Amino acid sequence: MGEGDRKGLVASLRAYPPGVFFMLGNEFCERFSFYGMRAILMLYLITEHHFKESQASLFYHAFVSLAYFSPLIGSIAADNYFGRFRVIFWVSILYVMGHVLLSVGAVPQLDHTVRSMLDFSGLAVIALATGGIKPCVSAFAADQFEEHEVNERNQFFSFFYFAINAGSLVAILLTPMLRGRVKCFGSEYCFPLAFGVPGVLMLLAFILFVSGWRYYKIAPAAKGNVVFSVFCCIIYAAKKKISALFKGQDKVEHWLDYAASKYSNYFLSGVKSLVAVSVLFGPVILFWALFDQQGSTWVLQARRMDGRVGPFTILPDQINTLNPLIILIMVPIFEAFIYPTARKFCNITPLRKMATGGILAAVAFIMAGLVQVNLANFYKTERN
Repeated sequence: MGEGDRKGLVASLRAYPPGVFFMLGNEFCERFSFYGMRAILMLYLITEHHFKESQASLFYHAFVSLAYFSPLIGSIAADNYFGRFRVIFWVSILYVMGHVLLSVGAVPQLDHTVRSMLDFSGLAVIALATGGIKPCVSAFAADQFEEHEVNERNQFFSFFYFAINAGSLVAILLTPMLRGRVKCFGSEYCFPLAFGVPGVLMLLAFILFVSGWRYYKIAPAAKGNVVFSVFCCIIYAAKKKISALFKGQDKVEHWLDYAASKYSNYFLSGVKSLVAVSVLFGPVILFWALFDQQGSTWVLQARRMDGRVGPFTILPDQINTLNPLIILIMVPIFEAFIYPTARKFCNITPLRKMATGGILAAVAFIMAGLVQVNLANFYKTERN
């Protein structure tokens, strides 16, 4: 980077609202806490709670499902009642409490029933708390910018995305090492420390968030949830269309236009666009369902393999490190070299990017399936 580029970057950073720097630190620490805890959860359920692999996988995905469903609750609470700042503030406290419960429950000297109550309560609290933060934090950061600061806002979210992946990368590297290479409480594994460090990072995330209090622009609750309004609009239009069919009324250009008497043209145009792209939801849902197997079935697969690579040993729960690492390496390369070169030959659209990524993901899972077949044959031969 040249001197002029450095000066331009420094000048750009100085133009940022001061509150967003606290948000960057908050996001790094919060993502560390979530992904660090999640990285070792599968093996924790198997080794400490003696779950079968299928039971551990089911519980793991139930936890992840709750963590990704709860943002609907968080968004409604923020939009309709409390505002983004208050939701982030209070659920961050719950988040820390969930980590405390999980860390204490990991102490092996405690009664198994007590440990189960602490662990599963802590996981439920964490899943609900992350749902309060997830839909609010990026929107709250965007609130700090003025309407005309489009370039600054777009540049900030590049840093924001970097903070997310950096936090997850460091967490997935570190917490498995704390689990597997540190001994405590007379146990072979030190899960209390491995869960405790993400808890400390979540506490730090809360402290950073509160520290920026006086710099924030805090918007009041909007008193209306867009997701709820969209569903109501679709249901209303569908009812009106069915009614029009029975009454023999004239057709309209688009079936959602039946809701024009209740909703504005601007809102209806947005809902029409959403319905038009909804055909993509099926493949996207399938992709993420497969992608999240990295934390369960891929970890189990890694347990059956030799993780030694030269002088290094990759622990089973470090397998997810590759995702944020490759993102941090490849995003600048794609933006600086690959996309500009490819645009000389074809139009690079988001849909084409998604299709290419989907094909590569399919190839990766076929390869993982072939590896699993070979592992099954190997262990079958070993038993015989």
